[in-house]
Amino acid sequence: MKNTKKIISTILAFCMLFSFSPAKSFAAGKGFEDNSVAVVLTIAASRENRTFTVKDFEDVGAVYVKDIDWLSDEEKAFVQPVWEAEKNISTSFSETEQVQYEIRNAYFQARANAEANTMVNFDEYRRVLLIRLNLNCRQNVLSVMRQLQRREYIYTATPNNVLEPFRVIVNDPYSRLPCADANYQWAVQNISLPQAWAISTGSCAVRVGIIGHGIRATHEELTGRVRALSCGRLTDTGWGTAQAGIIGAMGNNGLGIAGIAWNVQLYSVAAGLATIANHAAGVNNARQAGLDILTRSFAGGHARDAALVTAVRNYTGIFINAAGNFNRNTDLDPKFPNLTNVIIVGASDMDNGRSVWGGPETSSCFGRNSVHLFAPGGGDVNGVRRDVRTSHHTNDRSYVFYNGTSSAAPHVAGVAALMLSVNPSLTPLQVRNIIINNVDPIFELAIISVSGGRLNAYKAVRTAATA
Repeated sequence: MKNTKKIISTILAFCMLFSFSPAKSFAAGKGFEDNSVAVVLTIAASRENRTFTVKDFEDVGAVYVKDIDWLSDEEKAFVQPVWEAEKNISTSFSETEQVQYEIRNAYFQARANAEANTMVNFDEYRRVLLIRLNLNCRQNVLSVMRQLQRREYIYTATPNNVLEPFRVIVNDPYSRLPCADANYQWAVQNISLPQAWAISTGSCAVRVGIIGHGIRATHEELTGRVRALSCGRLTDTGWGTAQAGIIGAMGNNGLGIAGIAWNVQLYSVAAGLATIANHAAGVNNARQAGLDILTRSFAGGHARDAALVTAVRNYTGIFINAAGNFNRNTDLDPKFPNLTNVIIVGASDMDNGRSVWGGPETSSCFGRNSVHLFAPGGGDVNGVRRDVRTSHHTNDRSYVFYNGTSSAAPHVAGVAALMLSVNPSLTPLQVRNIIINNVDPIFELAIISVSGGRLNAYKAVRTAATA
């Protein structure tokens, strides 16, 4: 390694990730994990080779202890002799002058060697421990912190604060922030996309299929990223391009809108004849082609169809289906059984209520056990229509307002694409559970969906990245 100066700010910056505070003091903000504490050891304790385990903290309810030490084994081989030499100096006062000289000389040589091969600040080096607790509540975290502050080998104990990422501000005209104006992409802000984009904007390795509509491959937001399976087409007479724009319109290109996952590959699946058999065949084709995600936004009959259910059950990716726009409780007649790779999506409006388009009978379907969550689908807010801005299906440089659960399902598909972009190893069940478990709780949606909330892109992507 290159030689470097001692940089005190390096250690301080690292510790600030864990809410580093002055010795024997702490400040508990609102945003910290309710089951973990970060502990900074004293300099003396940090230089010992002691290994800390759950037994060291079992009296405060520890279930997991992780030593967060950025020193590699190679670096420790250079640093440890420095600390041993320091101990020799501190006990050499009774030695002869010649011996003291040799001890000091050995120390300086060890330190010079370490400085040439590491980036350690010897005077401020401190280890950090992350301790997870068996009781998940804020009061317990605060109590444990106070107990740990009394231990002589602990420099400070702090809450494990949750850090908010930088937001990505895009330059697409219809995606500007703030998005309170209905002419713009209000859903971008609504589901915390700017924060999610700070983690990922999507990967070209992720492939998303849209069932039942063609996709206009020549649209300025989609060029170069649209393909068709043998059952698809690259022209659109329906709403496939609108759904594709929500999922993957190229962001930050100075044009129109920003999709959720900018770089993903989009596939037209089962375009043309809208029948159960055609859609079932399309799902089978998508499985054979290895598509990661399928989204479907069709109504048709409400009875469960064995052919489509079988195809979806055998599909190896995540299948996202619109709940429907007929104001029905789908618990009474669910289209799909509780398959582990299926997410059913209802539509929410700009104010996070259940979407209504013109009257009660044209509103989002719901179901405490059959609709997993809600996502932006437009609708009337205080008597004014507030729909979702997306790419137009008949004009390569035009944009359109789109609504319904057919708009909501692609939002979930786009977030699933971001999740697989940061963690390709996620199973369909993991994708589903992470999305459901990381919604924004909404009172109005609490008893009409499995999750009780509305899609949050940032929470889902952040969780996926560390799963």
